[in-house]
Amino acid sequence: MQYFPSSQLGDYLTVYEEIVRGTIDLAQITIPESIDARLGAPYLPFYALNYDDVKRLYAPDSFLCQQIGAITEEANVKFLGIVLEGFIGMGYIKEPTDMFTPGTNKHVKSRSPSMVTFFQPMEDLGFGPVSIPYGEVPTAIQTKVVDGWVGGTPNMNYAWVGEMINYMYVNYIFAEATSYVMSEKTLEKLTPEDQEIVIGVFQEQSMKSFTEAESNEKNYMKKLTDDYGVEVIEFTPEQIKAYADFVREETWPKLEDLLTKELMDGFRKEVGLL
Repeated sequence: MQYFPSSQLGDYLTVYEEIVRGTIDLAQITIPESIDARLGAPYLPFYALNYDDVKRLYAPDSFLCQQIGAITEEANVKFLGIVLEGFIGMGYIKEPTDMFTPGTNKHVKSRSPSMVTFFQPMEDLGFGPVSIPYGEVPTAIQTKVVDGWVGGTPNMNYAWVGEMINYMYVNYIFAEATSYVMSEKTLEKLTPEDQEIVIGVFQEQSMKSFTEAESNEKNYMKKLTDDYGVEVIEFTPEQIKAYADFVREETWPKLEDLLTKELMDGFRKEVGLL
């Protein structure tokens, strides 16, 4: 294998297109939802509420992964599993108002990715979302275009804006979930035995990522405080559930046009809502 880190082969859309063509064999990327809106499903807000949920809901044999695999298969791409990089929280310069009550005006401007699965829940929860590209987040916070952001795990907050923010809220609003994908053209070059080995190895590593992410999160929450003096506020399970109940009732129906009602009902069934 020859490895190309740091987007050396292009952004995730370019890489995915090359995977489809077979000119790139394997990748760990965010699968572009511009290909099919349903591919944004791994970023469904408050699908998993903790790491135990992730091990079930994002596992290689889960409903979510089966659905993603069926969609990518239509483009001759083999989906090999989700890589959990952690749970996304929120980093701010100032404290939002009434932080633990979903739906109230938080009186902050919050950078959000433009994806509807991000933007809509931030709007519904009361965080005043502003669509700003990821690369412009530090400048936007420094120049006070926004008061903070959603889009980063504790380690991403540490590396990207640790010197700028004063508060980091760990509320598990989104899973930071990239994917292992492989060109079917590449897979077909292997013997059936080797295909089984390759698929098995990536699925095993997918499951391993869930445990590694949890350990990594605890480490960087501490580093944010120790190295930058950031106050890290962890939501309690009850506070996470209050947010989740609100988003599942208020926001999930609004995502049906994007992800389809059929898929959303499948997710509802998986979390016990149907």
